[in-house]
Amino acid sequence: YTLVACGTAVVVYKRAELVATLEGEHTAPVRHLLAMGSSVVSVDATGLLVAWQLPSGEVAGRLHPGFAASALCHPATYLNKVLLGAPDGRMQLWNLRSSKRVHEFEHGWRAAVTAFEQSPALDVVGVGLA
Repeated sequence: YTLVACGTAVVVYKRAELVATLEGEHTAPVRHLLAMGSSVVSVDATGLLVAWQLPSGEVAGRLHPGFAASALCHPATYLNKVLLGAPDGRMQLWNLRSSKRVHEFEHGWRAAVTAFEQSPALDVVGVGLA
């Protein structure tokens, strides 16, 4: 799939053919997209996270972590989980299926989380800071 954020909507293409337009959930511009198997996760400027099933476009879950995420990733082997980073340095692991926070990581830095990168080692994610 090719995913495009366009204002408050997410447009999904497969081989240059329009598959779906995912809309109606976000009220602010979509800032982040993350493909997870047959799902896509979108996060808007207010922090609302929506998980969509592809190609149907059904909403699989929604949550608001209390901040507008500045980075996100799906850790390898973590089923239905997404790691969110915040501009104030917080990190949270969320279960998308239950819409519950699994863990909030304590931080010793006072810098924005700007990027995540999955390590080849299991249970290890690199964190980029501003």
